[in-house]
Amino acid sequence: MKVIFKKFSVLLAAAVLMLSVLVVPAQADSVDYDDADYYVIVQAQDGSGYLYLRRRPSVEDTILCNIYDGTVLHITAVSEDWTGVVWGLTRYEGQHGWVSLKHTVEYTPSNGGASHSSEGVAVDYDVVVQAVDGTDYLYLRSGPGMDYRILCNVYDGEYLHITNEVGDSGGDFTWGKTVFNGQEGWVSLKQTVSRAVYEKEQPTPTPTKEPKPEKTPVPDKDATRKSEVTASDSEKTETQESVQDKKQEENGVKESNSFDKKILIMSVAAIVLVIAAIVALLGMKNKR
Repeated sequence: MKVIFKKFSVLLAAAVLMLSVLVVPAQADSVDYDDADYYVIVQAQDGSGYLYLRRRPSVEDTILCNIYDGTVLHITAVSEDWTGVVWGLTRYEGQHGWVSLKHTVEYTPSNGGASHSSEGVAVDYDVVVQAVDGTDYLYLRSGPGMDYRILCNVYDGEYLHITNEVGDSGGDFTWGKTVFNGQEGWVSLKQTVSRAVYEKEQPTPTPTKEPKPEKTPVPDKDATRKSEVTASDSEKTETQESVQDKKQEENGVKESNSFDKKILIMSVAAIVLVIAAIVALLGMKNKR
């Protein structure tokens, strides 16, 4: 009897397993839904900060991507799965899929949703990259989250124009959609500052002082006149001294000439006397 009971238990377990394998996919493949048209904001209830976009409304179906808290989604259909979870059909980053609505709250855009999309809230402002994590750059990613592919680095000082915002689990917008070097992507706004704040913080360049032209000294008329008078007096003095020197030279020449004449006369007289004495002596000899 025990052997028969054991065999029956094994068969029953196998049957339940086969039913679970067959029934669940059948329910997943045949999606019953109702049309809808409203907006929700992602607010994950499990503290993860995001929910999954799935191919079909089931926790066991394929995950297409993560959608982070603060993202605004447009719900176009709703469906309840066999476990009682309500799912919403939406479009995010070009992909259609289902999200669990228990991780969202209804949202009414102020303009009826014209400026909101699955990529967050439409904005229009400029920021400047200013990394605060010890590096000098941030990543441009393919989507608003750390799990998305890195497209390139954007370095400090680069200006970016933000067109959409997506928030984090705290409700603050932290991801911004932009275009950099022809690539569209998302950047962490925590690594940026607004353009106005950035430009306000920049030091004002000190203007270079141009050297003032040196003033041409204006001649002092009185000093010029005094120097001219002094020069004139000096010239007069030099002229007078020169005249005196010339006179002295002339006087010296005259005195020298006069002295020479006297010596010449005295020499001639002496010669005459000598000749006379010789003649006298000769005459005296002849008389004897």
